[in-house]
Amino acid sequence: SQRKIPASAILERIDESIAVKDGLSKQTVTQLPVPSQQIPSVPADFVCEDDVKNAIRDEKQILINERTIITPAARDLALTHQTFHEEGLTRY
Repeated sequence: SQRKIPASAILERIDESIAVKDGLSKQTVTQLPVPSQQIPSVPADFVCEDDVKNAIRDEKQILINERTIITPAARDLALTHQTFHEEGLTRY
């Protein structure tokens, strides 16, 4: 017979495995800070790779819209780190 395992149990087990691998206790992992999602109120006109690196470092989002010019390197890095916040876009 198949037994269903709740997603929360799987996620907890993954967190425990990562903590053991990194030499952290489970308590330490649950206390790690969650990145703040600070979003500016004005969309960027232009975004380069350094802008994305700075946003990642500062735990911020970059607001973009259909007029924002984004370099290919910035787009790739931002997609990897989910750094862009879209205003009125369906894709970028």
